[in-house]
Amino acid sequence: MATIRDIAREAKVSAATVSRVLNADETLSVTEDTKNRILQTAERLNYAHSSRKRKAASAKAQLEEPGATGNTAIPGVSGAQDGKQSLRIGLLVWCPPEIEFEDPYFLAIRQGIERRLAELGIGLWKVFRLNSLHLESPQDELDGLIVVGKVLPEIALRLIGRNERIVFINFSPDEDNFDAVITDFKKATERALDHLTGKGFRRIGYIGGEECTHGLNGECFPFEEERHRAFRLYMTERGLYDTRDVHLGTWSLSDGYRLMKQAIDQGELPEAFFIGSDSAAIGALKALQEAGISVPERVAIVGFNDIELSSFINLPLTTVRICTEQMGRSSVNLLMERLEGREITVKLSVASSLVVRQSCGSQK
Repeated sequence: MATIRDIAREAKVSAATVSRVLNADETLSVTEDTKNRILQTAERLNYAHSSRKRKAASAKAQLEEPGATGNTAIPGVSGAQDGKQSLRIGLLVWCPPEIEFEDPYFLAIRQGIERRLAELGIGLWKVFRLNSLHLESPQDELDGLIVVGKVLPEIALRLIGRNERIVFINFSPDEDNFDAVITDFKKATERALDHLTGKGFRRIGYIGGEECTHGLNGECFPFEEERHRAFRLYMTERGLYDTRDVHLGTWSLSDGYRLMKQAIDQGELPEAFFIGSDSAAIGALKALQEAGISVPERVAIVGFNDIELSSFINLPLTTVRICTEQMGRSSVNLLMERLEGREITVKLSVASSLVVRQSCGSQK
């Protein structure tokens, strides 16, 4: 099949010129004779005729152009500069800066996005914060948008207006219309519980956060969080579920501490706890230490996320490793594929793994 380079060679012009002619770039200044020669050569070589295929081929040619660096030319996006098109990629984050930068989970996702964009020579153009977002009029300045967290899709559409230019991370609101990068929290939770039950534990408690889909002006539409639901189903199927051993709040260190103290005050602690974030698990460990309850001899602990601190605390934490930076990087890759012409939606699940450390020992 003929490529843009084949056409460029036959028509004696650059691949970039071929790309811009085939995509009807009105900013290109070439003679009618040159334009006609390119079009005729494309027809003679039976070049892919659909506009979408042309867009995809055009993007590939720009990426392969000798000496091409920095901002990559992608067909069908705005922002012409010095003959190249500068991508304007936005980031929509559900939480304010203090939460994003205090929570290693979301911070690692953000770092993955920025590092992958930097490798492609693209800067993050603008960051939108849901708590300070104003949408009085539609936005038309973005070429692509990455959404971190559970945000109503209508808000993302107001920012860019094109569902194929949006990628969600940690949330898949509609797999038929939006690309998404997720982790299978059900499988990850089952992996942690398999480990605990395999050690002989039967009474297992849960500490975790409550979840909602975020809208504007502080709107929050609650739902049963995936780790909690997976825990409930797993334990119920085995006749082990007890609502008294489930403690819900937020994912923070302070709430992990508070909720574990609440469990201690109830008396008759479970033999083990699955805790839905490492931050909460570290807070829970502090509460157990203050109460003189030994880990893992009396209570075993499994956390979730594998943040860096988990391996450096006095009692290193057994945890489910979530590849958060890879989630961020993958979201950029999906967006680039869309800009290069991919038509179908993709829902990408990044694998998790269990990291066994000292906080989860065998039952005595």
